[in-house]
Amino acid sequence: MEVSSNYQNLRKKRKKKKKSAIENGLQAVVKPECFDGVTNWTKLQQVGSLLLLTSKFLLGILVAFVHFSTVLCAIISQTLAQVRSCLSFISQKVLEKTTKERVPEDSKSEGQSRFSKSYKKKRGNKKNQNKNPSKKMKTIEEFKFDFDERRGSNSADTDINDNEVDTIDATGLTKTVAIDCEMVGTGPKGKDSILARVSIVNAFGNCIYDEFVKPKERVTDYRTEVSGVRPADLKKGKDLYEVQKDVISIIDGRRVVGHDLKHDFDVLFIGHPRSLIRDTSKYKPFREVSNGRTPALKKLAAVILNLDFQTGEHNSIQDAQVAMMLYLKHKKAWERSIKRNRRR
Repeated sequence: MEVSSNYQNLRKKRKKKKKSAIENGLQAVVKPECFDGVTNWTKLQQVGSLLLLTSKFLLGILVAFVHFSTVLCAIISQTLAQVRSCLSFISQKVLEKTTKERVPEDSKSEGQSRFSKSYKKKRGNKKNQNKNPSKKMKTIEEFKFDFDERRGSNSADTDINDNEVDTIDATGLTKTVAIDCEMVGTGPKGKDSILARVSIVNAFGNCIYDEFVKPKERVTDYRTEVSGVRPADLKKGKDLYEVQKDVISIIDGRRVVGHDLKHDFDVLFIGHPRSLIRDTSKYKPFREVSNGRTPALKKLAAVILNLDFQTGEHNSIQDAQVAMMLYLKHKKAWERSIKRNRRR
């Protein structure tokens, strides 16, 4: 009984304290009739607009992330393609360095002095050319690859005695071949070059390989006025990998003649032993035509062969034929200078 009476007294005290607090204004009581619906509606509108802005912001972030990931994937794929091409080029260069023989630069030899005299003689006779209008320069069609017709040249008795021809068929492979490549432009304003055409001729001047290369990049400049390549030519071309295999199988173990061969090997992504390379742009007697600078193939043909070509669009077959003519004309002196340098 005492416990229940104490509990009731405690409740009464609490009620009195609460009542006195209300009377003194210490505790606010919100009555249903005092509820402000307009204020509550305004707050709800503010919360709704905040949620809308938040959702728009999150959606914008999501769209930006998707766009960024797409661009990043494209950049990564392009980078991987470039890395693969660079690795292929580096592997070819390493293979070339491990297999090539060290050959010192050509020095002046007996054949070179002969050429110098003949060149001076030609320069001295330039004035007499105007007096003989009947003497005209040959064209590429008029020049014949006939070993018997070159008995009087510097290469006399070497074309046959040195086993230059290893096949009876004049259309087959010979121990020396000439190569030339045509390029087209890619990238901004077509400044970058990729392979478009490869042509190889034998020592008879007959074409034994001629293929266009299907580009893997978008061509921005076909350079038709120089390369002679048109869009329709590349559509029927081979893949670069197939052309590489074909060229390597042809030039393997053979002397390769050409003009400025470094660029041709670079766009092909292949190498070749230095001892088997005969570059008409590097041969010292030929460089005398341009006072020690790298001569143009057209100038070499005009001065040394009295040959007029490249009057219009370039043709890789004709360029390879002219390079072969230059080599065969001075083959004896050229090979003798290489042998002398090896002995040193």
